[in-house]
Amino acid sequence: MYRTVFAFLVLALAAAVATPRRGCSTPLSVEEFEDLYCNSTLVFKGRRTYSSSAVSRDRIGRWLIFGYSDFDADQVFKGSPEDPHDISVDRIWSQAEHRGQCRRHGFPDRADTFLVFASGTGPYQVETCRHSFPWDNCVPESFKSSLPLDC
Repeated sequence: MYRTVFAFLVLALAAAVATPRRGCSTPLSVEEFEDLYCNSTLVFKGRRTYSSSAVSRDRIGRWLIFGYSDFDADQVFKGSPEDPHDISVDRIWSQAEHRGQCRRHGFPDRADTFLVFASGTGPYQVETCRHSFPWDNCVPESFKSSLPLDC
């Protein structure tokens, strides 16, 4: 019985550590949001519908994490995705370049809706360290009300 209780506690602790908290892992100023907007090809508000990742190592053993997420956009503020209900974004985290700068997880914040700044033509790419912006907890109201911006 004690083993069962211990195993349950270990699993509960592991789930608590692995579950991101609601909040804002990347707080930015309105000016920083404006810069991200103007430097992006595609800006949208949407729900993440799918995520996956792959892990590998480079020639000298440093971690590389490739993340992939699909979104269903509620609103597109900039750009014209082929299908706004199926937007794919990629992210690469490299231990050599990003260790200590940001989390290795893609979109680490637990949220229903994100504001996404992406570049490219599809699949789109998001910045490695500045990409997870929960709409309700992270995006300033003054920035929301100014969308879409004229750059």
